[in-house]
Amino acid sequence: MLLKYILKINKIASITWREAKVGDNMVQKSHGIRYRTRKKLKQKTARRPAITKFLQNLKIGKKVEILPEPSSHKGMPYPNFKGKVGRVIDKRGNSYIVEIKDGGKKKLIISRPEHLKKV
Repeated sequence: MLLKYILKINKIASITWREAKVGDNMVQKSHGIRYRTRKKLKQKTARRPAITKFLQNLKIGKKVEILPEPSSHKGMPYPNFKGKVGRVIDKRGNSYIVEIKDGGKKKLIISRPEHLKKV
């Protein structure tokens, strides 16, 4: 039994790194919500928006533009929707539901008021 174990260890040790598959032990690259947004979500240093932007009230049916505020991570819409104009259709907690047209489809975006600008 010991001989069998030694032969097994020698067989494993004799495999070179070229024989091992390259993708077996590789770590998958992370693609989080702020992936590739270095320039998109950039703002000047020491620039913080006024508190009124965080507390603004939007009326249902009004048009708003989606402009993510980089200093606030909560309730930030996906960066692809930056600059899109939509209509507020409902309020959910502290956030608003905005209906936009993306391509030919209508999409619902749930976003906090600091990421929305009245049009």
